[in-house]
Amino acid sequence: MKYKKYAVILFAVFLLIMPLPLYAENIEPPENDDARVEITVDTRSDIRAISPFIYGINDNDGILNVNASSVKQTGDFLSSYNWERNFANTSNTDGNENERLPSNSPALSDDLPAVFSYGFVDNARLHGIPARFITLPLLGFAAADADGVVTENAPERWVKQIITKSGELTSTPDTDDETVFTDEYLAFLINREGYALSGGITGFYLDRIPEMRHKLYPTLGLSQITAAELVRINTEAAKAVKAIDPTATVSAPSIRNLESFVNLSNPDDWRTHSDEYTWFIDYYLDAMKKASDLAGKRLLDVLDLQFYTEAVDGYGNPVISSQNPGSNTAREAAPRIFSDMTYTEASKSAMTYKAYTPLLQTLQSSIRMYYPGTKLSFSEVSFGYGSDISGGIAAADTLGIFGREGVWAAQLADSGEYIDAALKIFTDYDSNGGHFGNVSVSAGNGQSAMSSVYAATEGSEDTLKLLYINKNAEEDQTVFFSLYSDADYGSANIYGFDADDSMVTRRGEIPIEGNVFEYSVPPQTVLLFEFSGELPDGYKPPVTTLVTEQNGQTVVSVVTTPSAPVTTETFQTAAPDEIIPEYSADEQGRVSTSADADKNDNIPPPIKIIAILLAAAAIGTIIFTVFNLRKF
Repeated sequence: MKYKKYAVILFAVFLLIMPLPLYAENIEPPENDDARVEITVDTRSDIRAISPFIYGINDNDGILNVNASSVKQTGDFLSSYNWERNFANTSNTDGNENERLPSNSPALSDDLPAVFSYGFVDNARLHGIPARFITLPLLGFAAADADGVVTENAPERWVKQIITKSGELTSTPDTDDETVFTDEYLAFLINREGYALSGGITGFYLDRIPEMRHKLYPTLGLSQITAAELVRINTEAAKAVKAIDPTATVSAPSIRNLESFVNLSNPDDWRTHSDEYTWFIDYYLDAMKKASDLAGKRLLDVLDLQFYTEAVDGYGNPVISSQNPGSNTAREAAPRIFSDMTYTEASKSAMTYKAYTPLLQTLQSSIRMYYPGTKLSFSEVSFGYGSDISGGIAAADTLGIFGREGVWAAQLADSGEYIDAALKIFTDYDSNGGHFGNVSVSAGNGQSAMSSVYAATEGSEDTLKLLYINKNAEEDQTVFFSLYSDADYGSANIYGFDADDSMVTRRGEIPIEGNVFEYSVPPQTVLLFEFSGELPDGYKPPVTTLVTEQNGQTVVSVVTTPSAPVTTETFQTAAPDEIIPEYSADEQGRVSTSADADKNDNIPPPIKIIAILLAAAAIGTIIFTVFNLRKF
């Protein structure tokens, strides 16, 4: 009888596997993500203006020979800056020492009020960086001297820092009143540099990482900042900026990383607001909108945040301070937290607050809901190791994401030859002013995790720039490019940098036929393809570009041209006799085709029904066998 039992079980298994051949033609082996990548670019889809201010740096290691479009004054010491006498405290990160800040300009005396900031602006202007951002100190205290280490319970080593002066603003500050005033500091700067609209200081960051003030300045005995207190300080400071220079941008709150975005790194205080708001960003935007309405003017122009990757490698080492094959790979992947819904950063905070990623989509949703029209910036962005190709890849990937997703300004916090290369390939890849483009268009890579692609035009399709990144550390990638455009591109000049050379160099020129071509990209390489094409008679661009000048930079706005619809007839293809699928892009800019969508849905309904019935019969047979084993 036991043979009968085995026969029943075998019959059940046969019923289970019988439907599989019905699906066999639809089962495809996974593609080798490292070996072959298919890129599709559509110059008339997902069109968005690219802000020139995203290609920025922090002024932490000098700005010589850096191809940047914006620069931010930075440093923990700035929160305690005594602008009247150019003193500052180095904070807990560097010994809690009071010291004098240099002018950094041979033409300026170190004794001149605000000379440290004057030197910053002068150097940025000297090196051709058009957008210059000053960080306003809002700690509440400023260094009173330059006499070295400050211990606890030493109030004589500090002076008060007050935002608004009740009396008249003077051109000669009183250095003996034990008080420095923020609005008087603003007046000093703007009287010398002029209004932002006239090429002066572009804007002001309202301090930096205020949620860490109690840790950075432990000798002051400060309490951890609350959400309401931060809004109060930022509101008063923003009013001071707008009173002195209405054309300057106000960027805040300049807090750092996911936990601060969620609860200002103060969960006890956040509990008093969490019933009404999803995260601190919502609370802050809503509060600043209400303050602006009461003031009768916009007080917050830019929602500014900082991002320092918290990812760890497979051994638990922080990626930002580690350099090994595992951390380098994790570093190259880390920018995906900004826009990739399929990515989860290997960090405690990213896993705890997964609901708030990808960051850009969540942030932009909050802006639309609570303070529409507010721009978005990241004034400090760091992945570590700017002297390694992995740091350069992470930086280039981030800049590509920010351009595609509409970030208004960004400043890289890392330095090194590969950070310079990442900036240069977007801003001056041919050492003759060649830049990436100011209108982002659709570019997709089939969700390949080991590559990234970005594309841009100048509005018209006769010129196209495409940035491609191979993140694989060991293998070449064979890349097949399909360019969907009204233009017929005949050739492409190629520029790039790689693991062997941080210099951006010309890699040659390739012919193109039918707007498709194949190219082998070496490991850990960033390439820029520069296409020139011919347009058909009667061509109408997909957008109208509105060009304005801001601080010497060309700022482009785009308006879709309704009379220029995209049609499959305008696409250039290698095989004109084949059916051309419709192309679309998701929120991450990934392009998919109608053929892809239909690929898993082409099994006739009767076959599906038969397969379901056979599977049900198999399951029934197994259940019958299990409950009747004793009968055999």
